Amino acid sequence: MMSVVGAQALIKPMQTSPSVSPGIQRRHTLPASEVRPLNTQDAISVFEIEREAFISVSGECPLHLDEVR
Repeated sequence: MMSVVGAQALIKPMQTSPSVSPGIQRRHTLPASEVRPLNTQDAISVFEIEREAFISVSGECPLHLDEVR
């Protein structure tokens, strides 16, 4: 049986630390200075990784590598 304190921890929404300003949150994108074009092998690898992720979620992927080359 879970204690009341443990149950409250599950129900209570997560709060951000007051020392971290909302404007200084971690970025999930690269700055333009770090973006580079993909070579063909990199692009194929990215496509295969994304296709596998799509299949794991939806069960199938309508795109195949031969169709997007």
